[in-house]
Order: sequence, then structure tokens, then C-alpha cells
Amino acid sequence: MYSKKSVDGIIRSPTTTTMSKNVTQLDENAIERASTKSQALEVSSESAYNIISNLGIMSALMASVAFSLILSISVDEFHTADIIRLSLKNPSFRLRFAPNSTLNVCQGRYEKAKEEYSPSYPAIEYTEKGQGINAGYYFGVCKEENMKEARRISRLVTVEQYQDFVIEYTDGRPNFWHIPLFDMPSKLMAKFGFWSISMFMVALFSSLFLLMGIELSGAKEDRAMFEKWWASGSFMVYIGYSFLILGNILFFQAMNALVMIRFPFLGEGALWAVEGTFSFYAGLVFLGICTTLQILYTRDWIQCNWCRKPKCRPRKIKNEGDDHM
Repeated sequence: MYSKKSVDGIIRSPTTTTMSKNVTQLDENAIERASTKSQALEVSSESAYNIISNLGIMSALMASVAFSLILSISVDEFHTADIIRLSLKNPSFRLRFAPNSTLNVCQGRYEKAKEEYSPSYPAIEYTEKGQGINAGYYFGVCKEENMKEARRISRLVTVEQYQDFVIEYTDGRPNFWHIPLFDMPSKLMAKFGFWSISMFMVALFSSLFLLMGIELSGAKEDRAMFEKWWASGSFMVYIGYSFLILGNILFFQAMNALVMIRFPFLGEGALWAVEGTFSFYAGLVFLGICTTLQILYTRDWIQCNWCRKPKCRPRKIKNEGDDHM
């Protein structure tokens, strides 16, 4: 049996006291880390304000760029580009002004009688084999004589004849509505150009309404009110950025029309369609995936053992006394 004095000595020994202090320190560190992590997972009102402001700035910038792009092209440029593109791609247009021509748009000869080709007929792979213009020209499938025939037809057509073809009725509607988008640069620019501006303006006004909401509700200054506001406001922020991304995608489609109009040869259009748009979409998807994974990992919603490994080790500095040891 131990005496009371010996027991008190054991309890109050330096070793026991040190262990108690270490445990207390560990508990305090754990609480501090948990508090820091909890704060890191929260979004401050200032961060939200900056995110919303950036949305408005980017949306306004892209809307002005898209609008300037549309207005920079003259009516004569649209007419010339439409005639050249229709001569390259639309069998109905080609046979209208060169009825004795039998060469197809990319290679070979027409498989149907000219009466069977309507303005809405797209001469691409799923309708007539091997007639895709951009891909065919890019990969060297289209034949020289077919390409030269398209240029010859375009020189035969006047602006008045082209306008008559576009406004003529087929199946109860003007040919304008039947002609495929990528056969007519002016139609392509009007559709995707105006759509992209609309998406940018929606993103811009969503930023405006969000800034009004965070200011007028008092959420910018009060943390408790901001948490209530952010519960629904975060969804609107995601929607606003979604419209911004969608606007950029539509804007790149409108850029197809610009390339067709401003660059004289089919090769530039093929390069843009195959390489330019593919690079943009691939980069957009890659960056989106990386950002999503980064957010999920930072918030500990996913685990990554590789991410925890040090990517570079600090160089070991040699002390002066190491040489004498």
C-alpha cells in the first residue's frame, strides 16, 4: 500500500505534469485547427462581393466585344460571304445557278436529280457520303475540280439573284429559314451573335441584382444576415456564371461566321472549325474539371493522397561547422 504522501508525489511528479500540459496543448491545437477549418469553409461577404463584381465586369466586356463584332461587318461583306458559302455547300443553290453542273460540293458527283435537292438539304456525311466541307478540306478529301467549280458558280451569281433565292418560298416558308446555319454566314452571325449578347446581358443583370440584394439587405455588413442571404444568393451566382460561360460558347460559334466572312479561303474556316473551336472546348472542359476538383479537395469533400505529398523539397543549407565534424 502507498502512503498519501507517496501518491501525491506521483500525481504531482514532473513527468505527470508535463504529460498533462501536452494533452492540454494538443486539445487547444485541435480546437484551433477545427475553428480555422470552419472559418476557411465559410465565404465572407467581401469575397462574395468581389465574385459578383467580377461577373458583371466580364459580362459587360464580352457583351461589348460581341456587339462590336457584329456591327463591324458591312452588308456587302455579308452578301459576298453568303454567295461564296452557298456555292460551296448548298446543292440547291449550286444547281439553281449552274443547272448543268454535276460535280458535288466536296468530291464525286450528285447522287440525286436536281429537283430532289431543297434549300434545307445539308450536303454532309450523314446525307451524302464524304461531302463534309470543313473536315473534308482539312483532311484533304475534297477534290480540286469540285472546289474550283464552287468558285466558278459564286462568280456567276449577282447580289440580286442571291437575295431572290433567299426570300423565295419553299414549303410555305422563305428559303432563309430552310438554309442550314453553316451554309449562310449572315444567318449564323445573326443567330449566335445575338444569342451570345443576350446571355452576356443576362449575366450582367444577374450581377447587378445580386449587388443590389447584398447591399440593400444589409448582408454585406452583418455576418448573420449574410449567411441567410448566401443560402439563396450562391445559387444565383452560379447561374450568373453559367450564363457567362454559355455566352462565350455561343460567341465562339459566331466567330465561325467572322472567319468565313473576313478570310477569303476555305482553309481558314476549316482551321478554325477543326482546331480553334476544338481547342477552346477542350480547354474549357479541362479548366472546369480542375477548378471543381480543387474546390472539392480544399473543402475536404474528396481525398487525394498525391496532393498531400510535397512537390518540392527545400535545399539543405550546410552549416559552417559541418566540415569540421
